[in-house]
Amino acid sequence: MRTRSTSKKRQSGQAIVLFSLMVCSILVPIVGLGIDGSRGYLVRLKLSSSVDGGSLAAARLLGTGSNATQQLANAQATATQYVNANFPANFYGSNLIPAALNICVDPGADTSDPCHVGGAGVSTYKVRTVSLAASATMTTWFMKIIGMNTVVVAATGLAQRRDVRVMLVMDRSSSMAGYYTGINQTPPSINDMALQFVNSFSGSGDLGGRDEMGLVVFGGSAIVAYPPRNISTNDYSDPKNFTHPDSNFKQAGNMPTYIADLNQGSNTGTAEALYMAYSTLRADAS
Repeated sequence: MRTRSTSKKRQSGQAIVLFSLMVCSILVPIVGLGIDGSRGYLVRLKLSSSVDGGSLAAARLLGTGSNATQQLANAQATATQYVNANFPANFYGSNLIPAALNICVDPGADTSDPCHVGGAGVSTYKVRTVSLAASATMTTWFMKIIGMNTVVVAATGLAQRRDVRVMLVMDRSSSMAGYYTGINQTPPSINDMALQFVNSFSGSGDLGGRDEMGLVVFGGSAIVAYPPRNISTNDYSDPKNFTHPDSNFKQAGNMPTYIADLNQGSNTGTAEALYMAYSTLRADAS
């Protein structure tokens, strides 16, 4: 009967020891890094989508509020609420760091770029910008073995919009009967929806305050309701006879008043209305 030598037994024991050391020192950290790294990637994706949505939501509110200060506060509060609502607590073992939530709003009044998003050679003048940065702390599972109990995941979001010049063309012909029912209606009337559209832009007194807007209303014939067309001539083909849109469209007595008073009636002079809107946009286009 054969028996193993003492040397072979000693070699077998060494192999087991070496394998155990390799598992503890190499394989477990590698597997742990893969698992914790995957968790961190998922956390970053969730955080990134939250800050992207928060910056977009804040940018949409830059025109809401009684003045620029209130609009800025609304935008910042909305961004914070959106991030908190869309990044749940203990998401894959991570939580937001409240002190790391940074919301920067640039009205684009000059080229100073306070949010530092333009980069070399990029101008942010006349561009309204919302920049949002957030961080979350994630508790590790396996990386604690190498002394890393937590990792910090960060993401940034950015929303920008240039100043615009817009003409709102509204059909008040008889075919619209029943839709012009005044303001503050349930369901909303055309008047309500038009006012909401107008208020989404940034006029004088708002944050930025450089958007320009005008209004054309048509039934059987069309008129430039705001800004009023120069009626000293009937030459509709000359854009010099039109006043270009301005940033005062939200002021009392201007577009909100006209829209609230609109009612349906008469025929449908669409072509004339669209041409008037085009001519008004062309006025002083340079």
